Amino acid sequence: MLAIKPAIDPPKNIVKKLLYPYAVYRIKVYVKRPFKPPRTFELVISVDKFRAKGFISDIFPELIEDEGEIIPSRLNDEQADKIARRTALYYTLKKWRVGIAPDIEIIEKKDTYKIFWLVHQDNKKVLIDSISGDWEEL
Repeated sequence: MLAIKPAIDPPKNIVKKLLYPYAVYRIKVYVKRPFKPPRTFELVISVDKFRAKGFISDIFPELIEDEGEIIPSRLNDEQADKIARRTALYYTLKKWRVGIAPDIEIIEKKDTYKIFWLVHQDNKKVLIDSISGDWEEL
């Protein structure tokens, strides 16, 4: 399975590795402007395929092969694409005044997973996010 490379070192006392479903997109946006050439820019958008939410990412993440227990996705490919396009449109309309809807093109898409580690810590179960390092006691 392709997973987003962890930004932190894995803890030593991992009980279980969970793979949380994501789709990461590289999107090109073309904003038409009267009397000027179109404005063109690229966005990286991540779609949380469990909660059905899209958000802007800073960079296209580095991906690695990894194994673990997969959390099932609640979205199919078409639904995830729609959320990515809607997120790009929302960002564009928030950033610039646009007279007509921009053209949105998906350049690259990777179905991937975000890694979470379930660990035992001080006789408690803790879930750790491999990207942010945030943790939550269960």
